[in-house]
Amino acid sequence: MTDARSGSADGRRPQPSAASGSSERGAERGRHGTRNTLLWGLGAMLGFAALGHLLSGSVVDFAAWVEAQGPAAGLWFVAGYSLAVLAWIPGMVMTLSAGAIFEPVEGVLWVFLGSTLGSAMAFVLARHVARDAVERRFGGSALFEAMDRAVGEQGFRIVLLLRLSPLFPFTPINFLLGLTRVRLRDYLLASFGMIPGTVMYVYYGRVIGDLAALREGAGPERDLTYWILLGVGLVATIAVTILLTRIAQRAVQSRLAEARNAQDVETSDG
Repeated sequence: MTDARSGSADGRRPQPSAASGSSERGAERGRHGTRNTLLWGLGAMLGFAALGHLLSGSVVDFAAWVEAQGPAAGLWFVAGYSLAVLAWIPGMVMTLSAGAIFEPVEGVLWVFLGSTLGSAMAFVLARHVARDAVERRFGGSALFEAMDRAVGEQGFRIVLLLRLSPLFPFTPINFLLGLTRVRLRDYLLASFGMIPGTVMYVYYGRVIGDLAALREGAGPERDLTYWILLGVGLVATIAVTILLTRIAQRAVQSRLAEARNAQDVETSDG
């Protein structure tokens, strides 16, 4: 007679198969790998932030050095700006410095190239270091899949509005967008949303006109242009918040619809 408690004819408890044990060990290794990857990614971001904190006081000194480099000054500035983005160094002082050492159009060009290059480096770094780990961690969630897909489809609009908004921190957003399904092409095209703010701060840097004043903490004047661009940024903030909320709502509704359909299929089969 079969032992009901053991489920075997001889009363012995059934042993897990080798394939089952191997699968469990593989899943456990995958979870450890995901956690380690995320920890390494977080550690790298904190390391960049610490480096940026240490170097942030040297931005004006770097700009003074760039000014002495003659025809190569613009290229050195682009390289320094892109690395500053990776190192979480606030971009406002760098952009004001560009206005102080370059002509306005030239300053806008170099700042735009440097910020775009730096943000692209942060995006690609996050995409290749941590994106797979995020997918392994949350890929089984239908809600995450729906939201991730929706964000990817609306990538250009989302990034453009984020670039126009002054309330979303520039460097963290670069890394976080790299974890989503936003396409690199859309991400780069949306960089043109940085131009209004870039023009404003380069202009203010030109008005200040002196690196020594920047070293002493001089900042932009809050004139009509400042408030107009701030207003545009606040409108962009509201717009991107509404857009992200709608994406989340659509994702939840899609997930609920899938669950209802699955339940209806089970009921009809029963």
